[in-house]
Amino acid sequence: MAAKQSGEAAEADVASVGQLVEALREIANAIAENATAQRAQAGAFDGDGFRTPSVAQVRTSLDYRLLSQLMGRGTDTVSIAATRFLDQGLDRVTFYDVPDEVVEVSVLAAGSTTPEVLLFDDDGSEHARNVTLALSADRDILRSELLDESGLPVRIGPAMPRIPAAVVY
Repeated sequence: MAAKQSGEAAEADVASVGQLVEALREIANAIAENATAQRAQAGAFDGDGFRTPSVAQVRTSLDYRLLSQLMGRGTDTVSIAATRFLDQGLDRVTFYDVPDEVVEVSVLAAGSTTPEVLLFDDDGSEHARNVTLALSADRDILRSELLDESGLPVRIGPAMPRIPAAVVY
């Protein structure tokens, strides 16, 4: 009788050890998946083994370079000129001296929590590119950034007030 009970206990121990091993495997897989996700989120590595910066890091660097430029210490151009205007009822912005690597514009309007990303309407001229505002139309633009093909900001555009509606008498 005692041998039968010890055999059942041994089988129970083996089953609980199997469950423990399975639980440890699940934990190890979860850790591996999390580590992979964190590496992917942190940015890819370039050919030299350096990690590419995140959008927040590039934005901070761009802000610092702009402040240096405003203080007369920066040597490179960070800011870019723009004009906001109405064109046949559409709220449009022309950006001047747009670098070749810029493919889209990010516009943060007053009251928005996320920026509106816009493609250029046309090639414009050699030195100017146009966008038509959609979600940001009729609102103050707090920040505008020109983005490269990987979505990283390379230039800062001006903040622009909304265009007031025409007064009809």
